[in-house]
Amino acid sequence: MKLDHVAIYGVPALAGAITALALLGPGSEQVVMGARIRGVLATGADRCAVRVHTLAHRAEVYHSVALASVRLEIEHDGAVIGSWEGATQKGGLAEAVAKLGQPLTGSTTLRLSSGGRALAEATVTVPPPLAIHGPPAPAVQTGQLPITVLVPRGFTVPPFAERLVVSTVVPSTQPTPGAAPDKDQAPNRPAPSSDKGGGPVQTPEVEPPPLLATSAEGAEVRQIGRPVRQHCDSAGCRYQWQLEVTVTAPTAQLDLEVRTADGKLSAWRGALPVQTGRMWLDPKATTHGELSVQAATPKEEAFVSLVGPTGRLWGGRAPLDTDERGFSLGTLGLPELPSGPLMVLLSSDASEPMDTTVAWPLRPELGSVEARPLALLADGMPALIAQEQDRRSKARRPAYGLVLTAGLFELLFLWRRGRMTRSRLRSHLRKANLTPAGAKLDHATVEAIARGTPLLWLTLMSGGLALAFAILALVAAFA
Repeated sequence: MKLDHVAIYGVPALAGAITALALLGPGSEQVVMGARIRGVLATGADRCAVRVHTLAHRAEVYHSVALASVRLEIEHDGAVIGSWEGATQKGGLAEAVAKLGQPLTGSTTLRLSSGGRALAEATVTVPPPLAIHGPPAPAVQTGQLPITVLVPRGFTVPPFAERLVVSTVVPSTQPTPGAAPDKDQAPNRPAPSSDKGGGPVQTPEVEPPPLLATSAEGAEVRQIGRPVRQHCDSAGCRYQWQLEVTVTAPTAQLDLEVRTADGKLSAWRGALPVQTGRMWLDPKATTHGELSVQAATPKEEAFVSLVGPTGRLWGGRAPLDTDERGFSLGTLGLPELPSGPLMVLLSSDASEPMDTTVAWPLRPELGSVEARPLALLADGMPALIAQEQDRRSKARRPAYGLVLTAGLFELLFLWRRGRMTRSRLRSHLRKANLTPAGAKLDHATVEAIARGTPLLWLTLMSGGLALAFAILALVAAFA
């Protein structure tokens, strides 16, 4: 009887306890801590500037976590050539800049750890240096006078003011050799000069500066100051205007008209390059060693990357404040900058995807650098999650085996109890066949009664029990 109670109540209870232990004990899912490393590497770099993002994973959900101490090591040919230590801040982010003992080349290994525990590791092939492009090409239209329009930084962003440079060449009127000067000659006209041999040299006459008329569709434009005469030669004098254009629509059309004192007239008409919805970099602030970032929509922060020909040199995060108009504004100090062309990449996303990132040339007169997007250099999460899944599987295997063993024991017990029950029933029926009342039960009838209803119920109960234990085993193994 005690064995019956153990089999009927104890074994199922034990199977349930084993399943609960597998779900809540060593086989339960643990939080996986890992990291992702993004950056732009290039051959010849003497520093490695990457953005570190530390994360936690549990129940198919990722969330950022800040860690008090992380260490980044850059390894080449089995030797550590650079390292960085620090903490990840808000959003689990940190800007890691490591000075390298030798320029990057070939392949390099990035390894990030915290407290001796690996967070991310990968070996990457270092790509060639980033391409350098010259300054933006001006748009030239030729009529009676050639008119050149240049956007020094390459494009405009509504609704922020951007500088435009307009120039033209006014042909000069050459004086006739040996002729007397005209009484109405302008006083600022230079007199003919002599060369070393003493002969007269023909110099262009300086006319009054031409007039520039401006108008625009989808933008506001105004002239800054007076035209500047840059230089004069035998072809004429070049004049330059500084304009400030503020685009107010997704597209903008600019119309210019230049008229000289002698009646020459030329017109220029063209579309302005516009990038809508991007962050704007104030060119004036960079001359004071800081970045001033603005956006036409409310944003909490701007992520910044400084990129040169040898890759990403520095990164930062500028908190933005929103004013009563809904515009966002923030500043960020710049580090000491190397010489040569540089690009500033701005985005509201830490991964700096190209569809939401804008690249501003920091020194447009020197040209620009290829705006290569941040690459995912190392992602430790997939391997760490796989390790956790393997650990859980190994921890649950004993529970899985014990539940299956308990189920098999229960089925064998029921089968044995069924045989014992049928044996006692046969014995009882045979005895009943010999009673003085004269009941007559032949052998076939006894077997039919013994194997009938009890066998059916035993089969149904055994099937249900097997199904229940199989479910418990699956839960213990895979839940």
